[in-house]
Amino acid sequence: MTIVLAALLLLFLVPCSFGVRGFHVDRYIGRDEIQPVKGLFLILVFASHFCQYVTLGGGLDAGYLNTRKFLGQMIVVPFLFYSGYGVVASIRRKGEAYLLSMPAQRILKVAFQFAVAVLIYVVVQRCCMGKTFSASHVWLSILGWKSVGNSNWYIFAIVLLYALTFLSFWAFDRHRYPHVPLIALTLLTIVLMAILSTARPTYCYNTLMAYVAGAWFYGWKRDFDEIFLSNHRAWTVALVGFVLAFCLLQPHWKSTLVCSGASLAFAFAIVLISAKIISRNAVLSYCGRHLFSLYILQRLPMIILQKTAFAKAHKYGYFLVCLAATFVIAAVFDYVVPWIWGLLTRLFRKIPFRMHV
Repeated sequence: MTIVLAALLLLFLVPCSFGVRGFHVDRYIGRDEIQPVKGLFLILVFASHFCQYVTLGGGLDAGYLNTRKFLGQMIVVPFLFYSGYGVVASIRRKGEAYLLSMPAQRILKVAFQFAVAVLIYVVVQRCCMGKTFSASHVWLSILGWKSVGNSNWYIFAIVLLYALTFLSFWAFDRHRYPHVPLIALTLLTIVLMAILSTARPTYCYNTLMAYVAGAWFYGWKRDFDEIFLSNHRAWTVALVGFVLAFCLLQPHWKSTLVCSGASLAFAFAIVLISAKIISRNAVLSYCGRHLFSLYILQRLPMIILQKTAFAKAHKYGYFLVCLAATFVIAAVFDYVVPWIWGLLTRLFRKIPFRMHV
């Protein structure tokens, strides 16, 4: 797996745009530029999930296993940070029309796609593994509270964060102080983390402040660029500072407060690196654009092949087959499910709704 990690890093760098004399100030957090970064961490998530289905060890795996242990939950931080940034950027640029479209296009659409994925897992578990689930378990899995073998906590969290963002801006966006919606989002996210801490494992909520940091970053970007991207010395000091802060906080992640601080340090370290190095790799860009399907469906081939003789005898071949199968399954999913969603929304619009007083 260490070879896979090295190949992934090489993939990120070939090709890339390296700012030798300056920084990519206008592009480093653009929609197209962040896709390879998301793709890089998506493959890291895939590898981390794969470790739950095989036994790794030995010299060829030690480097990756140490990296996996060191990064831990941080591999999802870029997804959260970029999501927070992207949602607020869209609200600020597109205005009220985008905000009012969020319940359908951001929240319900993701929830629908997730529900379809959960039902696929239920069928696969029944047909391939002989496992069955109660109706209540399936419904709770569709809500993201339980699992039928799929990854669930991230989708559950991001849908709630979208909802909190909508509520914060819908209630306070016309306030004379522009930071009030973001303050509301911050406070609501803290409340959400406190509630989840009473019933969920820590990994379900200890990185959520990265989303809030991304939301704030949209308004801070110009100041951030002026302070940290003014020259190479400022950039170097900032990067070393964030990396050092992350390393110092890393051994104490059992504390939610410490883990939240580490996630912010990690997110801004990634931002600084992105301002210097922009990947142009087409494969990772594809992964970033199809993040949802590749993320939520990647466990399917792992589950189906886990008990086979091939998986037990050739774990690296098992990894490559699962990776290739995930791309195929996700491509079909991204073709069929959005079509179904579009059909349902068109039918819904044709239903006459009348309010009678």
